[in-house]
Parts: sequence; structure tokens; C-alpha cells
Amino acid sequence: QANLQKLVTEQTAELRLEITERKEIHETLQENERRIRGIVESAADGIITTDLAGTILDINTAAEKIFGHKAKDVLGQNVGIMIPGNDTSKRDEYIREHLMGPAPSVTGHRREGEGLHRDGSVFPIEVSLSRADTRRRKLFTGIIRDITERKKAETELREAHELLKSTQDELVQSEKMASLGGLVAGVAHEINTPVGIGVTAASHLRKQTEELLERFKSGKMT
Repeated sequence: QANLQKLVTEQTAELRLEITERKEIHETLQENERRIRGIVESAADGIITTDLAGTILDINTAAEKIFGHKAKDVLGQNVGIMIPGNDTSKRDEYIREHLMGPAPSVTGHRREGEGLHRDGSVFPIEVSLSRADTRRRKLFTGIIRDITERKKAETELREAHELLKSTQDELVQSEKMASLGGLVAGVAHEINTPVGIGVTAASHLRKQTEELLERFKSGKMT
């Protein structure tokens, strides 16, 4: 009985220690989960996690704002509700690339595409797709950024560049015309001077001729 009681006491202590350790592990996991959730929710970019079939498993606050959907309305639905029809094939292509790559957590390059807002409007987005394999399934996480303002700025910059180029061409053309005008003025000056002298000489000769003719008619010419 004494040995049995000692054994029970020892096993009870071990069990309590194990329970305490498991509780600490559970609390640590919960703390880690809260910290990760806090990071995800504070992220400026939208974060959406799906399974291989495209079923939405998680979505953060930024993604809600970007696409106009509430998490409770889209969880369990296919991510296609946030992708225009012509971009669905692109998503499948990205996933195929990841499936052919190494198994653990592969982060892909950022790609530009289009997002579908809840109101039906289409807007430009930048997406980075990552993969994480669990025992039960493959998960894909998309980090999404709305690049509407960036695209607008790029368009304005492109238009400004085209306007600058057009203005430069006009300035070059104006400079050419100014140079041509200077050349014409110089040539005209060079021509006008001898022509003016010729006109003066001709006028003088005409006057002299008229005077001689008058003297001849009046008999005064000797």
C-alpha cells in the first residue's frame, strides 16, 4: 500500500507537471496567435488566405477595405468574388507555379493584376502569393496592395513626359523658324543694299537724261 501510494503520488505529480506544461504551451500558442493576428490586422496591405480550391479561410481588415467585403460575408466563399473573370486564369497559373516549386512556404514575386470591388468596379492591384503546406492541406496567402493611386501617378507622369516632349519639339521647330528668319533677314539685307544703290543710280541717270533732253529741246545745249 505504501509503495502504491508513493507511485500514485509520483504519477499525480508528473500528471500535474504535464498539465502545467501543456497549459503553458497552450497559453504560449494563444499568445503567438494573438500576436500574429495583431500583426496581420495592423498590416497596411490586404491579406487573404485560401485553400487550393480558392476557398477563403481568412481575411484581414485591410483586405475588407480594399475589396469592400466584410469577413463574415466572404469566409467560406471562393476568392473568385474578388477577382474579375479575365484574371481567374492568372491566379490558377500562379498556384501552378507554386505547386511545382519546393513544398515549404515559397514567396512569389509581386505581380500586377485586377481586383473586383463589391460594387462591381475593377481596380489595379499588386499581388504576392505565398504557400504553406500543412498535414491536411495546402494553404495560399495573397498579400494584396491597391495600386490605383500609383497607376494614376504613372499615367500623369507619362502624360507630362509626352507634353514635355511635344513642347521640346515645338521649341526646336520655333528655333528653326527663328534661325530661318534671321537667315532671310540677312540675305534680304545683302540683296537690298546693291538693289538700293542700283535704284538710286537709275534715278540719278533718269534725272540727268531729262535735263539733257530739256536743254536739247530748248536749244541751249552747246
